[in-house]
Amino acid sequence: MTISHSKPGRYSARAIKVLLGAMVVFCLASIFLYNRMVDGRQRASQYVKSVDTLKVENTKLKNDLYTLIDSRSLTIAVERLGYIKDSNPGYLTFLADGSVRDDQRVTFFKP
Repeated sequence: MTISHSKPGRYSARAIKVLLGAMVVFCLASIFLYNRMVDGRQRASQYVKSVDTLKVENTKLKNDLYTLIDSRSLTIAVERLGYIKDSNPGYLTFLADGSVRDDQRVTFFKP
C-alpha cells in the first residue's frame, strides 16, 4: 500500500507566488493611477493659466470697447465726419405697410 503525502511547502509556495503576483499588479496599477493623477493636475494648472490669460485679454477688449463707444469719442468722431447737431431734429417713421413718413426730426445731417 502506498501512502502519498503532499509536499509540505507546496501550498505555502503557491500562496507566496499568488501574493507576489498580486503585489506586482497592485504596484503597476498604483504607478498607472499616479501618472494619470499627475497628468490631470498638470492639465488643470494649464487650464487655470489659460483662463487667467483669457480674463486679462477680455478685460483689455472691454476697455477698448468702452473707450470706443464713449460719448466723448463718439461726438468727436461725428464732428470729424462733418455732421452737425440740429436743434430741431426730425425723424423717419417706418410704418407697418412698409412706407416711410418723414417727421422732420433727423438728429444729425450733413451740411
